[in-house]
Amino acid sequence: MKKIIAALLLATLVLAFAGCSSTGETEEVPELLEPVNATRSSYIVKRMDIYNFRQYDGIVVPELTEIETKFDGFALETCVHIGDMVQEGDVLLRYDVSQTQERMESLQSEINYLNTDGYYANSIVESSIKIARKELERLQAAEEPSQVEILRKEQEIESLNLQLQQQRESQYLNTSYLQKQYDELAEIAENDTITAPVSGRIVYARNYILSDRVPRGTVTFLIADDSKLKIRGPYMQNSYIRYIVQMEAYSNSRIYPIKIEEMTREQMTAKAIAGEAVFSYFVTEDSQTLTAGDYVKILLYTQGTDDCIAVPVNAMFRDAKGNFVYLLDEENNMTRRDVQTGRSTDLYIEIKEGLEGGERIYVKD
Repeated sequence: MKKIIAALLLATLVLAFAGCSSTGETEEVPELLEPVNATRSSYIVKRMDIYNFRQYDGIVVPELTEIETKFDGFALETCVHIGDMVQEGDVLLRYDVSQTQERMESLQSEINYLNTDGYYANSIVESSIKIARKELERLQAAEEPSQVEILRKEQEIESLNLQLQQQRESQYLNTSYLQKQYDELAEIAENDTITAPVSGRIVYARNYILSDRVPRGTVTFLIADDSKLKIRGPYMQNSYIRYIVQMEAYSNSRIYPIKIEEMTREQMTAKAIAGEAVFSYFVTEDSQTLTAGDYVKILLYTQGTDDCIAVPVNAMFRDAKGNFVYLLDEENNMTRRDVQTGRSTDLYIEIKEGLEGGERIYVKD
């Protein structure tokens, strides 16, 4: 420990001595430790656009169309398999509607019974009301009408009217409930197939067999349209997308301008509930030159500065006085040049003052 402390004190004294001996009139170029006769890398200063950018792996995929079941039912047969090519309107799955039709007949019988029974029950109450009204008229027409008997009869009529109203409301609710079930089953019976909404290739198909239950809202088929290609990459949050100023994809030695398809909160929630992986998808107008399965580099540029003097980050040096670069002359002699910097990116630093286009500077490896 003592040796370390002594070494630190010695270094401090050397620095102090060097500082005292400086006159301040001549500024020496800090010495760079390089091999003898080493070739110095250089950079010609120029105006350019600079950006931060991030790159991600992506893959070209066809546009997928999900086909969900719209009804609860039972399968009769699956008409396609993975890899099959289908045209819009082709039958993908047939429902077994025999049980549906039996249930419809049962529901129709119940509805008819409720209507008949309700009509009979209502007729009885309606007849009772007519009789009670005639009795009320007789009581009111008596030579010495009894107000007590008249009041009782009026209450009886009011009670019968209320009973009739309640019966009709109950009959309506029960009949409506059964009619709703009947209409839903009728829709299934009339639409006893699932058809392809688009043309393409089957890449997913649930293999239902006879009498398998087919729940409502289940993704049953996926159709890939190879004529409509997208680039699939990692999921990009909307808060990050707002800062992107330019998007490109690099594949097959070509640069493709791309746009992102933003995902709604509802879509995100649905995928999370379903336990599906979440991706971001990018589209390009030049997709005809891509092929499904192509590997892609997705390049996203943010925080850019246009048309500025910029130098590589490894050309910049800094000491107690500030930022500086080394100018190189024709014989590769170096001279310090102080600069004022602006925005920096992963690769370049904006120079606001101190350099002009065409000057040559040193770049460390």
